[in-house]
Amino acid sequence: MTVIEFLDSSPVANIASTLLLCPERVIFVGGDETAAEATIEVLKRLMALRCIDTELSFVRIDGGSHDIANALDALLTECDDAVFDVTGGSETYLLALGILTERYGERIRYHRFDATRGVLTEYVADKHTIRDMPLHLTVEESIILCGGQVESRADTLHLASEGEEAESFLSDCIAMWRKCNENPKLWNSLTSVLAKLNNDDDPSPTRVCASHKLVLPALRNFNLKQAEFVARMKELRELGLISSFFFGDEITFRYKSESVKRCLTVAGQILELATAASLATLRDDAGRPLFCDVAVGVTIDWDSEAGDAFPTYNEIDVMAMRGATPNFISCKNGVLDIDELYKLWAVKTKFGTNESRAILVTQDLSRQGTKASFIRARAEDMGIAIIDEVNRKSADELQSEFKSLWEKITV
Repeated sequence: MTVIEFLDSSPVANIASTLLLCPERVIFVGGDETAAEATIEVLKRLMALRCIDTELSFVRIDGGSHDIANALDALLTECDDAVFDVTGGSETYLLALGILTERYGERIRYHRFDATRGVLTEYVADKHTIRDMPLHLTVEESIILCGGQVESRADTLHLASEGEEAESFLSDCIAMWRKCNENPKLWNSLTSVLAKLNNDDDPSPTRVCASHKLVLPALRNFNLKQAEFVARMKELRELGLISSFFFGDEITFRYKSESVKRCLTVAGQILELATAASLATLRDDAGRPLFCDVAVGVTIDWDSEAGDAFPTYNEIDVMAMRGATPNFISCKNGVLDIDELYKLWAVKTKFGTNESRAILVTQDLSRQGTKASFIRARAEDMGIAIIDEVNRKSADELQSEFKSLWEKITV
């Protein structure tokens, strides 16, 4: 099969046929050769990831609808198996296709892909057939599609260390999330102290052995009393998150796993994981996963060109793919700065679509007084949704609030 693709400004419109149908050939037609070359280069990268072997080419066609119709007619003589993709393309090209349909009737076949609904509609003369055909992109593919590259990421459901059951790790995340919710400020102080106790030279990555010379200054720096620290560590032991805890001339204990250690030594990590886990397990009304890919800590290189002297990077706390639509979530477990809104907005503008959501998840924005009102107003102006006080929400309430942000979009 040969697909004649009307070149469009929408990246998804340009690549849907190739990734979904894997045709023998795709011929892009349009008047912008530079845009066509860029589209073909991106599509080749995506095809390589999916092991698709489709021949790509471009034919420049300009003029009015009759000129375009005649040029397309010439292509038809070379491609008996041609199918037109009208997902994209200007009104002039659609008029040209209408002219061809009047000339040849049922010989003209064309289709249109609806990324929002996940369906492909095929047309022959006055008949049409609708096929369920959702386009699911990974986080990496969605960034490549817009000319960037993912430098690093972590899978939400595969964050467990090698040999560690993912289900066990997610249960640990829930336990840590609940402890964090009891007192977010105390949790941040505890994780900050534990981070100071890390010893990268220790051959055992989960073992901790620290002297009072290291522990006591850390407690002072993060306003955590010794008795409170010991009490919190005992709670972690009771939850099975650490073991062999001893506080004497030195402090010793062992983390349950490297994954648990990451959560307990990186401020905000547990909020990111709780957010990602909530999205990864979210279902639509038919019981299907709402998102096809969810990642934590996504570092994006804005320009995939190698050797860039001044590369631009951004880290997004959580990315969630709804079909071919990327969504960007920032998680803040403490004081929020207005710059976070601009970073989130910039990434959505560069790598998102009209259906993409930018979401700010925070625990105590309402406590920031007049600053909170300013942040809310700016977020509304920038199209950023805010989910506040997540520490006071149950898992079901959090999922319900997330789901409401996509209720008007069905895939």
